[in-house]
Amino acid sequence: GLSFHYSTSDNAQIGSARSNLRGESLGPVSGETEEKGFTITFADDRYSIRVNNYKTLQIAEASGLIGNFNQFLGPYLGVYPPVRLTEAINNDLKGQSDIANYANIAGRHFQGSEYVEKAINVTVLPDGESIQRTNPPGLVFPTDLVSEGLEIEGVANITSNWRLMFNISQQEVSASNTAPLLSDFISKTVDPVLDEFGHFPQSGVQLETMRSFTERFGLVAAKTAIAEDGGRKTNEIREWRWNLVTNYEFDNNSKLAGYNVGAAVRWQDEIGIGRPVIDDPELGFIPDLANPIFGPDELQVDAWVGWEKMIGPYFGQDTLLRVQLNVRNLLNEDDLIAVIANPDGTIPVIRIPAERRFELRGTLSY
Repeated sequence: GLSFHYSTSDNAQIGSARSNLRGESLGPVSGETEEKGFTITFADDRYSIRVNNYKTLQIAEASGLIGNFNQFLGPYLGVYPPVRLTEAINNDLKGQSDIANYANIAGRHFQGSEYVEKAINVTVLPDGESIQRTNPPGLVFPTDLVSEGLEIEGVANITSNWRLMFNISQQEVSASNTAPLLSDFISKTVDPVLDEFGHFPQSGVQLETMRSFTERFGLVAAKTAIAEDGGRKTNEIREWRWNLVTNYEFDNNSKLAGYNVGAAVRWQDEIGIGRPVIDDPELGFIPDLANPIFGPDELQVDAWVGWEKMIGPYFGQDTLLRVQLNVRNLLNEDDLIAVIANPDGTIPVIRIPAERRFELRGTLSY
């Protein structure tokens, strides 16, 4: 037989209040899902295959860039207080002939993006050396996530004793509309300020330049996430997976009557664990989005053998005894698994693979 299916659904996540970089209220995260596909059955329904194609859109999901924003604002606003600016000019730690021009940064940190200064409520404390800033309640940098994939599931009753099941899935996730107000602030204000003043010391006691300090503390990471807009997020998902499960029950007329044996195999695609660094002509040294460093794929195998027999009656009822020995992770891989890769390809974080485990279970059914 042949049948088709199609469905759509909407949902929303009701949570605490959220706002954007203008201090405007953001609605809850919402979602839309569309599924379509077909199912084929044949040989008196002993065999079936189901194919499903889906697309899920998560609207205004939190991008996670709030941390990068808070980080780079620190060094970026290093000379925002007038006393700190005067100190940086007078100390002239790098001996720059144009250090007097540093004074022109006054009033420029938020020029063209005044809404950011207002939203985070930047104020210079009475001592003229320190600032105070507070993010709007529930500040979020939203992004829209699109997940598209294919699922194939099959069941085969090969004989009355032998059954096999499998599934294959493929998934890609991409982001769009990522943090538009943050992107606007960076391109219209932060970048021009760093282009003009970024070569000066970050402060009167900090030899590192304003550009280097700001980029190192979150700015490059924020730019990288924004630049990924529309691209596949290889470091978050494994694109392909498949599973196979089979079980065989010996015939009641055989010498092995009551016994069953089976196995399960699970495979997962490789996953991105880092990126090399390239020298971009506009952004400087940034992660290479097009060529991620991948960790290994994973293959796991389980197996079992079981036995059952009627042993009753007990308590006036027939009783079925089942005993099964399960072996988890039959291959017992000893190789350590890479979790994170440095830009040069070295591996600073690894994990130990799952150990082989034996489980013996017994059940009584009345």
